[in-house]
Amino acid sequence: MFNRQSWETAQDPGHDLPIVAASMPATPTQRKLALIVIAILASVAVLLVPVAAQPAGRLDVFIAVIQTVICVADLLTAVLLFSEYAVERRPAILVLASGYIASGSFAFLQTLAFPGAYGPNGVIGDGLNTPAWLFVLWHTSFPLAVGIYALKKDVVETARPPRSPIARIVMTIGCVLIAIAAFAWIVATFPSHLPILYATSVTQQTLFASNINIFLWLCGFTALVILFTHRRTILGLWLMVTLLAWMPNFLVAIFVTNVRFSVGWYAGRGYALIASCTLLTVLLTSSRSISSLRSVCRLNRFRTPVITSFTRWLALAADATALRASSRLGLAALSQFSAAAQDAAIPASGCLISCAMAEVAASTLISRLARSRRSSTIVFARRACSMIDDVSSTVSSVQLAISA
Repeated sequence: MFNRQSWETAQDPGHDLPIVAASMPATPTQRKLALIVIAILASVAVLLVPVAAQPAGRLDVFIAVIQTVICVADLLTAVLLFSEYAVERRPAILVLASGYIASGSFAFLQTLAFPGAYGPNGVIGDGLNTPAWLFVLWHTSFPLAVGIYALKKDVVETARPPRSPIARIVMTIGCVLIAIAAFAWIVATFPSHLPILYATSVTQQTLFASNINIFLWLCGFTALVILFTHRRTILGLWLMVTLLAWMPNFLVAIFVTNVRFSVGWYAGRGYALIASCTLLTVLLTSSRSISSLRSVCRLNRFRTPVITSFTRWLALAADATALRASSRLGLAALSQFSAAAQDAAIPASGCLISCAMAEVAASTLISRLARSRRSSTIVFARRACSMIDDVSSTVSSVQLAISA
């Protein structure tokens, strides 16, 4: 799933431990897979163009089933995005998760309002304009969230936030649900105060509705362009595929007047289902590989200080061994210097210089060992102190011998 660069990034001890799809770069394999998916979707859309306006018969259960699945897929995607925010606190992930909550909620609310889905005239609203305006809210909120995510996705909360990630997630969900409830209440209670999208029939849309679909297509296209300029991550790449899969919905509504229950309308709903499941599939399939990368990072974070500490202790042990050997040789040499000094065979100045150098070397090592607070280091320090005492006593005996 990930290339060699991703694994090298995970093994870098200086790399931040949080690894999520929002921060992982897209690999060439993933780009090729995304292009293949886009090519397949475009090919099927081109094949459906000649028959898009043909009526296909009214199947009321279709919208209830497929948009319920879309709702579940969007909400599951939002849950996975919230879990990514808990790992790496990027506010843009919260915005994108909020967009998926809005998308899933408006999809389900439109199902409740759609005539024939759960009731002859829908459960909420007037049965004509309420489901259409819920469709507008559905396909406006999500591109808005995607655009904000693309612009702010590199911003990370560096300072310690006053609230825990769980508290921020709960507050975000609460605010989004309040906004969804408010907009749904407006379009369900006051549809007559809003511009008319369907006048007399559930299949015949007005000219204003066609213009609204142009606006929705422009919203999706703008979010797509912003993502294209910020497409470095896995999340950004597959969000582009999601937005492209949404386009047939708007194109059919723009060019076909009797849009509902036509071949193009059914195909557009199928494309909407693919769009909702795209990012969910990617997050589920990449979670195992991302977990492996996180394990590599944790192992590397633990391994680096252990190796560093072990290397330092090896150096200290080598220094202590060298001190022990040099001290033994030094004491023997000092004894010879003392005997030779008494016979006046060696100049007194050379003996004093040798004694002073031995004492300085021992003092330097003891100062290095004393910086550590470990018990084993203190044992080394005590042994070095006893060696210095031996050296000092020998120096004193040499000085007495020379003065005599």
